[in-house]
Amino acid sequence: MHLAAFSCADLRLSPELVRCYTPRMQQTPPVAGPTLAPPPALIGFILLMVASLGVMANAIVAAAMPAMRDAFGDVAYINTLIGLVVTLPALGIVLTAGIAGWLNDHVGRRPVMLGSLILYGVAGLSAMALDSLPAILAGRFVLGMAIGGTMTSAMAMIGDRYEGEARMRFMSTQAAVMSAASMMFVLGGGLLGELGWRYPFLMYALGFAMIPVVLAQLPESRPKQPDTGARDRLDVRPLAVIGISTLLAMIMFYLLPVRLPFHLVANGYSSPAVAGLAVAVGTLTMSAMALGYSRTGAKLPAMVVYAVIFALSAIGFFIIANTTSLTGAMLGAAVAGAGNGWLFPINNLLIMERAPPHQRGRASGFHTMCIFTGQFLSPLLSGPIVDRSSVAGAFLVFGGVALLASLVYLALYLRARTTSRA
Repeated sequence: MHLAAFSCADLRLSPELVRCYTPRMQQTPPVAGPTLAPPPALIGFILLMVASLGVMANAIVAAAMPAMRDAFGDVAYINTLIGLVVTLPALGIVLTAGIAGWLNDHVGRRPVMLGSLILYGVAGLSAMALDSLPAILAGRFVLGMAIGGTMTSAMAMIGDRYEGEARMRFMSTQAAVMSAASMMFVLGGGLLGELGWRYPFLMYALGFAMIPVVLAQLPESRPKQPDTGARDRLDVRPLAVIGISTLLAMIMFYLLPVRLPFHLVANGYSSPAVAGLAVAVGTLTMSAMALGYSRTGAKLPAMVVYAVIFALSAIGFFIIANTTSLTGAMLGAAVAGAGNGWLFPINNLLIMERAPPHQRGRASGFHTMCIFTGQFLSPLLSGPIVDRSSVAGAFLVFGGVALLASLVYLALYLRARTTSRA
């Protein structure tokens, strides 16, 4: 089918998904739910901290990866396996986030969060005592199971407690805080990595530290199950574009923590602290863009927002692929990271608007699965390119894919706009 002949009707998209292409988000009526008073600031802070544990899982070990590769240099397929140290938690999340979402809706948000925090601390710290790479990878998989629980429970609670403009502002703040937390974790991991590759794993003890805070200050928020009503059934079809966009964006974004440190080593910058700083620059610009989403990105059609996300990723990757300097690598990371600052605000808002209140756990689980499927696939897809060419070659190829994706989203928006005027 030629692009010029494309229309939403050709894909038999639901009306909700058609609206995702063209109108601004404020024009989509949210799913009806209970009206809640604005939650105390402390509850919001706790939810932000718990949600940030997911980005911490990968960020803190990124800068130490070259040292880990050297420590396990005799292991076959080390270039691919060492990337899995960062992204294998994603597989645990993909396989269990749906279960965690179901538990959120049937058991409660708070019990799932508490159990996941315990598992998070145990699995995260396990690498401090393990001496084989397969055992460390197994611990990373279990860590992913814990993250699936923390992220789905935090997202469901956010959807329960915030509505309308307050929800939009909180989502922007959440994306910014998660990006800023990722930057701090990358820097902290880089500094601890100077002492040895095991030391960054100490930061996973934050999971244990959050348990008494949740117990003391975070009450349950699970809505009651409705008696009847077709509107209360979760329809994942309107979430298809969101899921595909998230999957592709995460494959692109995780090129930074997984491959950028090795690109720097290849060009003479071997310090873990320097690698951590370079990756952190991308999360800093991501945070800045997220903070401005409610004033800028929220005023744009969803397809345009996605087009901007992938266009900036493409530009950033092209810069990294064609530079051998630290400054150039940081500039490329900054541009690529900036685009992803809009990804989580738009996704979270669109998902929360389309999910019935009592099924927000499952909707959050779906989104979480998409996020971490992309993270898991990133090193698997980039590893063969690195083996056959170079890290710079991987950035060049992925930059081309990101540019193509941006053009496709822009074409979809323009076609849908033309069709709506006809």
